Amino acid sequence: MLRFSLCIVGLIVAGCNETELSRVSGEIEVTPGLYDVGAITVGDRVSVPFVIEALTNNQVSVESIEVVQVEGTWFSSNDSGPLEVTLDEAGGFEVTYAPMEIGYHHAIVSVLSDALDPVIELDVRGRAVELDVQIIPLWVDFGLVEVFDSAVERVQVINYSGVAIEISEGVISDSVFGLGVALPITVEAGYV
Repeated sequence: MLRFSLCIVGLIVAGCNETELSRVSGEIEVTPGLYDVGAITVGDRVSVPFVIEALTNNQVSVESIEVVQVEGTWFSSNDSGPLEVTLDEAGGFEVTYAPMEIGYHHAIVSVLSDALDPVIELDVRGRAVELDVQIIPLWVDFGLVEVFDSAVERVQVINYSGVAIEISEGVISDSVFGLGVALPITVEAGYV
């Protein structure tokens, strides 16, 4: 019986010599958690900025940033990590939306780190629309205009698109003609 007791004491003492070191992980917040790009025209591109902030005094290492396509394949990020974030120094990355076909698109952005919550998922969405603009009339005939007199004709720009457009330039074929409006002007979606 005595031998058995000494064996148990030997195992307990041997187990006490092991030392494990661990790093206390910090916490981070990534904003915005949801970003809706809204409607943009096919072929355009928009960048969505995300900010990573530390919520504790501990340094956090962002190991990777992954974009997982849910609907469409038009979201991407060139920022892949690694990135160190501290309470004094925030970090950030961008996700680009560059649709090449009409429709609603959606992706999940996963930020992988050594924080207490190692995976943070963000939601990005966008809608790609086709530009649909009509100019009426396509050409203007002023008819007979007396010398030193003037005539005014109206041209309408109708925006059938789902996005606003900006008219920044008007090309005039001769110096005797002019525009009666200051450019640039914005024509909202669905307006004249």
